[in-house]
Amino acid sequence: MPDNKTKEIDIMELLQLFWKKRVFVVLLALLSAAATFIFVYYSTPLYKSRGVLYISNKNFPTSSEGKISTSDINASQSLVTSYLEVLKTNDFLLKVTAELNSEPNNHYTPAQIRSMISMSTVNETELLYVQAISPDPYVSYEVVSAVLKFAPDTLVYVFDSGRAKIIDTPKISKDPINNNIFRKTVIGFFVGACLGCVIIFLLHFFDQKIHKSSDLVKRYELSVLGEIRR
Repeated sequence: MPDNKTKEIDIMELLQLFWKKRVFVVLLALLSAAATFIFVYYSTPLYKSRGVLYISNKNFPTSSEGKISTSDINASQSLVTSYLEVLKTNDFLLKVTAELNSEPNNHYTPAQIRSMISMSTVNETELLYVQAISPDPYVSYEVVSAVLKFAPDTLVYVFDSGRAKIIDTPKISKDPINNNIFRKTVIGFFVGACLGCVIIFLLHFFDQKIHKSSDLVKRYELSVLGEIRR
């Protein structure tokens, strides 16, 4: 008698099991959707504002046709990485906080500003993407505006070979970025349904009990002569 205790996965049997346990799957999906809806509904809305700087080499040579060579573009792109680090320093953020704190009731610190802003290159080009996220759309706008205000002069002061120019000014956002209730509720529903299917699959896969005679045939390759009904 072969000692075959490996449980094979029968797709049709698994689908039938999912259908049999469909009430459990639906209930878990609805529970997940309800939890997602409540979480999103009561979560603090966050607003994003962004601006874009163009980075270039101030004294780059051009060809006789007036075109910028590949080496010129590479030089500008290499400056972007260095610019990013400069704009993250405490000295620069102190300038930003001083500008923001000139308004009444503002008491920001460099650490708070650093937690709001993020900067990155746009598709490895000479463009520097600056954005701020906060619960107040006006604060996000003011933070990005302050960064863009001081960035060009600061970068020119630090790097004599480069320059920065604002090509996209920030706007005050009207819509929060984390409040798409319908979309997130639908995602929560499908996540719950998938979780229910995974639970059913794991319980079925690790179930070593013999539930019917066909299980003996599949698992142990035994012939069944008869069954005694309970």
